[in-house]
Parts: sequence; structure tokens; C-alpha cells
Amino acid sequence: MANVVEGLIRGAERGRSGEAYFVTDGDPAVFREFVTDLVATAGVSPPDRDMPGALARPLAGAIEGVWKLLRMGSTPPLSRMPVWLASQECTIDISKARSELAYEPVISREAGLAALGAPA
Repeated sequence: MANVVEGLIRGAERGRSGEAYFVTDGDPAVFREFVTDLVATAGVSPPDRDMPGALARPLAGAIEGVWKLLRMGSTPPLSRMPVWLASQECTIDISKARSELAYEPVISREAGLAALGAPA
């Protein structure tokens, strides 16, 4: 959280309107690996099997449709947005935030994740 706050402050002070800046602990972060580590702090294990996107996308859409049709108030067990997010492969790089905002991380990824997983 400290890195995000620092990034927001730097963006407000030095950022250019309409630009996007990524902030992390400094090392390039593979998004899927980071999300796996992040959900682990809540005691959640990601599935250990894959479903082809060609099957997951229409299935998620159908489940959303059924939930809407039946006017269920809860969140469907599978929806298009998480399917889309899970299918993305990207690496987050902070070089733009470093060069344009003079941003430097204030906490490591490991320390931040450990703090998230610590009992309140």
C-alpha cells in the first residue's frame, strides 16, 4: 500500500494529465505470479488446473446470463471479467514512473505481501 500511496503523491505532483504510471516494488512483476501471491495472503489457492479460454469465455457469459435471468443477488461463480483477467499475460514495469515522477519504491513486494497476510 505504501508504494501505491507514494505513486499517487508523485503522480499528483509531477505526472502528466492523461498518462498512466505503474508503481511496484521496483522489480518487473509478472502479473499472474503477483496475483497468485496476492490471493495467497487471504488463504486462497488458485486453481491447479486450466480451462481453455475458448470454453471459459462462453461459459462465463452463460453463467452471467443465468444469474441475471434468475435475478440472483449474489456474484456468479464464474464471470467474464475474471476470465479475461486470468487470461492476460503481462509484466508490469515502473521505468516510466521512475523517469517522469522520480518514483522509487518504499517497500519490497515480499514485505508488502507479508503485511497483507499478517493478522490484524
